[in-house]
Amino acid sequence: MSEGRLAYPLTPPRPILVGKNRPAEQSALEFVLSGELDLSSVPELLHRLTRALQLAALARDTPPRVVLDLRRLTFIDAAGIQALLAIRRRCAARGISLSLRFGNTPVRRTLSAVGISELLELADEGIER
Repeated sequence: MSEGRLAYPLTPPRPILVGKNRPAEQSALEFVLSGELDLSSVPELLHRLTRALQLAALARDTPPRVVLDLRRLTFIDAAGIQALLAIRRRCAARGISLSLRFGNTPVRRTLSAVGISELLELADEGIER
């Protein structure tokens, strides 16, 4: 996969998948989300992630890690939380680790409040984009 970000505009308030990035030195497939991750936007996220993993598998270039950058998300509901857990399961089934990057955001507070944050790995906050 080439370096750089690819824009995927969606109509707000759906999460905007700003891009995916796979720098060789990080060996990760990164998705940057913004907006709201809820019942109406989850199918698009799952579709794009599944498609990216399928393309990587076809190219025999499956990343060892997927990073979801949630720092631009403003809201997450139960469907969004379920999606994160489903993504975690899908990645684990392929031998891929999942990391989340969310800084000190409302999404992080929500995940902590419902006790889910302990199940999800926090990405290295030192990697800035």
